[in-house]
Amino acid sequence: LAACLPEGVTEGRATFGDFRDLPERMQGERADAVISSPPFVGSTRFYLANWIRLWFCGWEPDDFQESARPSAFLEVQQRRSREVYASFFEVVSRTLRPGGLAILHLGATERCDMGEELALLARERFSVLGLFRESVAHCQKHGVRDQGATREHELLFLELGRS
Repeated sequence: LAACLPEGVTEGRATFGDFRDLPERMQGERADAVISSPPFVGSTRFYLANWIRLWFCGWEPDDFQESARPSAFLEVQQRRSREVYASFFEVVSRTLRPGGLAILHLGATERCDMGEELALLARERFSVLGLFRESVAHCQKHGVRDQGATREHELLFLELGRS
């Protein structure tokens, strides 16, 4: 594979699955970075709207049924409380090498700034390097009047402490 990569590109590995299974899937290895885009607050059935992407990641048709798995999805759990991300950050901290980066692509709505909320939760285990925002209020509607709750896309950069 390395022979096929353009010059200057570093070979890497992607792992898919439930974040709670990540340490087991890593088999004791530590990653340089975890890059993730958790479901945005206010997304409507993210797992159904993104079915083709998830299918390419190995999901089966039964996984998309309303009664099959949704209650275990982060998207559903975060509706009650963003505290579910405490376990996410704990798993990511066990997955990264010291000094490793966690980069999250998030969304802010009028009622919830996911980046600010998750930055507060992450501080127990990570240094917050930055939270960068891009307004999408002018282009998120897609021609549908009641769509487009996301006003800003956010990138949250975190660093795991060095031992």
